[in-house]
Amino acid sequence: MNQKLYQVLILISLLIITFQQPLEWSEPLSIGNFELSHTPDDTDSSIIWFRLIGNNNGWVAMGNGVVQQMSNMDVVLFQFLEGEIKVTDRRALQIGPPPPAEDSEQNIQFDSENSSFVDGQWNLIWSRKIIATEENDISYECGVNNIAIAYNSETHDLVYHTNRFISELNIDPELYKCSQEEIEDEDEGEEEGEAMVIVEGEQGEEQMEGEEQIEGEEQLQDQEQIEGEDQKEEEEGENQMEGEEFEEDEEDKDKVEDNSQIVQISFALILCAISVLL
Repeated sequence: MNQKLYQVLILISLLIITFQQPLEWSEPLSIGNFELSHTPDDTDSSIIWFRLIGNNNGWVAMGNGVVQQMSNMDVVLFQFLEGEIKVTDRRALQIGPPPPAEDSEQNIQFDSENSSFVDGQWNLIWSRKIIATEENDISYECGVNNIAIAYNSETHDLVYHTNRFISELNIDPELYKCSQEEIEDEDEGEEEGEAMVIVEGEQGEEQMEGEEQIEGEEQLQDQEQIEGEDQKEEEEGENQMEGEEFEEDEEDKDKVEDNSQIVQISFALILCAISVLL
């Protein structure tokens, strides 16, 4: 019984891990003490997700652009301060202090729920747009990109890095949209689809309005027909009543005439009787 329960718990744990890792990461690229993976966003392939895993007790940063001497690079920097991971988007323009200033626009989306720093073990997940959206960012390109990983193995204060590693990141054009034209074409396609939906909706409304108008006209015609039939029946009834009244008047008139004749005959007979008696 205990063995079956143990197997069930293992299965549940595997399912939880599976659903917590919905992204299909690329093969990890080893850079110094770290491994870097990436994957396109599941709804927008102009967005790239990164995952950086490694051991280090201080801050760590990843940059793209001109990597020689760490100058002129678009940098995302991670520090562990006051029990939390702090993420900043920066532009490195020079070698040495002061540290790169934070960008006015922070264009990094950090997955704080699935990222962690525990006992010097980093697990970092974040995303950004492939194409730069402001002047301090540097775009990635489909194909080979120069990148660098730098870190301080002793402190989270932004002083000189103790280690720096340069590598190349390959972005597959079959998986990502790396040009503004591709993004605009997709947006136009979505707008056309939305326009078609709107047109179909308007046509449907017009059809419904037309059907309602036809139904209204038919109901009006039926009502007018019923009212006409009622009026006709009413007129026929009035005519019938007038005819019956006329016939009754004629009958009354005939009765009066008959009574008048009877009176005249009776009066004549009375006169004859009187003359005989005399």
